[in-house]
Amino acid sequence: MSISSVEKRRALVTLFLVNLALIFFVWWQGSSSLLLQQNPGSVLIALGRITGLLAEYLLLLQLILIGRIRVIETAFAFDRMNQLHRWIGTYLVLLLVLHPILLVLGYAQANQLGLAAQFVQFLTGWEGVFLGFIGLIFFVILTVLSLPIIRQKLRYETWHATHLGMYLAIALIFDHQVQSGDVTRGSAFAYWFALNFLVFGLVLVYRVLRPLWLYRRHRFVIERVVQETPEVTSVYITGRDMRSFHFNAGQFAEMLFWQKGLRSWHPFSFSAPYNGTSLRFSMKQLGDFTNHSPELQPGTPVLIDGPLGLFIGGEATHKKFLLIAGGIGVTPIRSLMEELLAQEKNVICLYACRDRSHVVFHDELQQLVDAAQERALYHVFLSATDTATIREPFHLGRVTREALTTSVPDIAERDVYICGPWVMVEGVINDCLALGVKKSAIHFEKFQF
Repeated sequence: MSISSVEKRRALVTLFLVNLALIFFVWWQGSSSLLLQQNPGSVLIALGRITGLLAEYLLLLQLILIGRIRVIETAFAFDRMNQLHRWIGTYLVLLLVLHPILLVLGYAQANQLGLAAQFVQFLTGWEGVFLGFIGLIFFVILTVLSLPIIRQKLRYETWHATHLGMYLAIALIFDHQVQSGDVTRGSAFAYWFALNFLVFGLVLVYRVLRPLWLYRRHRFVIERVVQETPEVTSVYITGRDMRSFHFNAGQFAEMLFWQKGLRSWHPFSFSAPYNGTSLRFSMKQLGDFTNHSPELQPGTPVLIDGPLGLFIGGEATHKKFLLIAGGIGVTPIRSLMEELLAQEKNVICLYACRDRSHVVFHDELQQLVDAAQERALYHVFLSATDTATIREPFHLGRVTREALTTSVPDIAERDVYICGPWVMVEGVINDCLALGVKKSAIHFEKFQF
């Protein structure tokens, strides 16, 4: 019997809380005497130790959130894990900074030394402290680079490469912790060692070994490259035993094309549903990598990490669907539409574009609607002024609350799937809620680094 995503979430949250309780237990076993003695600096030392343990635990949680671990990926939506990853990162740095500050203050009082002298003593006389301090500096740098005002100015490849330094920083901090503090010996050491290496092992398996295993099994290569519009390119991928590579419409995959100048990981949605013979990904020229997507060559090997994401029909709570796409956000929507119509679902698709030249997959979507007869409707909203004659399914204007009311009078009876620029997605979500759609029936994933 399959386990639902809700049940998985509950189990994972429980596991997180159990380990959190164990960490406090380990800390109490090792540091309770400091709290009870009430000697000069002892309370600050005890607090410094718990902040260090909690900081390492949150570091491990950060790895879990980006580890592509299947049981977690099928329990939590990608965008929510991404948001949680950023939120934790902010408070993680506070713990990492508080840890040395509290210990310096505490030991300076206990040893009757000045703060500067105590800090120098830590770096030069305590085993592992210097390397731990280097790890702390790495994390402060990573946090600064992740600030929105800075992150937006970085290439995706640069931002991704800098985050690889996190693995080294965690190793340095772990080495520091097992040299001093509450997890240096006995069952506490065994628990801390097992927890850290279990997380590192899972990340190694899912982030490194699994994509390599998938490539060894399927030998993914580019079959052909198709220019859908002046700005959108579709890449068809084939390989061995493609029938065994299953995915759900609406999901995405991280991909690395083994072609000179393009060897970096990037996420793309499947733009066609599972067919057992090939995969299709469609990308718009929006950045340093995608601007070169038309240069991809047939026969190029491809590493694939996926499928990923919960933007799938199986998460629906109703039997009728409303699919809303904006721009290149049509890629998972087009895939979802074909899969849902094959299941004889009732589907309405609203597609917002700047003008006709930016409409992708129009003929494919129209064919799906024509084949479905009474079970499907399809509307294209063009936001730019169009002087040509406008006929169905084209409309001038945006996907506003009024447009939703007119095009989808039974919107409150449908699950709504939205993919597009975040400004549009956010506005449509608010309009859907105002029109009576339940929050649990609105599905979206926010893709941004």
